[in-house]
Amino acid sequence: MKIFVTVFDEGKLLGSTWLNNCTEETETTCSLCERPLGWSFPLCDVHLASKMGLEIKPSKVHGLGLFSLWRRKKGMPVCPLAGEVRSDDQLNNLYSHKNDPDCVAPYCVRVATKRVDAFRLRYAWVFVNHDAEATNCEFKKDGIFCTRDVEVGQELLINYGAAYRFESTLEFKYTIA
Repeated sequence: MKIFVTVFDEGKLLGSTWLNNCTEETETTCSLCERPLGWSFPLCDVHLASKMGLEIKPSKVHGLGLFSLWRRKKGMPVCPLAGEVRSDDQLNNLYSHKNDPDCVAPYCVRVATKRVDAFRLRYAWVFVNHDAEATNCEFKKDGIFCTRDVEVGQELLINYGAAYRFESTLEFKYTIA
């Protein structure tokens, strides 16, 4: 599946890109086989399920969510944090038409003094939705871990924290080719 996204901030075009290293001419394949990628990078849906016990599907919380295909005990890792490492200035230039230092950078998490940006390369962790009440996972510097037991088929949810801003002026338009 090839996914093209166009990003707008307050109605102004910020830019557009192919997700998961696709181009107009090429489709990216799984790092373990030749199947085309779905929503997640670098594994196809089959290997995301078999190697990590994860599935991306529609969520009752928001959009697409990350679901566990394995029973997981408290403290178990879910998936690593991976993406492109960026500074705050780089993120502001990418995600704000007016270089707003408080802009909302989607699919980013702070690790030490930098941020891991998984907007363009959609690693599985970006599909973990926010829910302050039903949290069953947490961010740590080397990945996402269960904060309590998780059953098969359960959506993985994180409390993004007090700094999480729900309001955003960003709008995304996806085209699936």
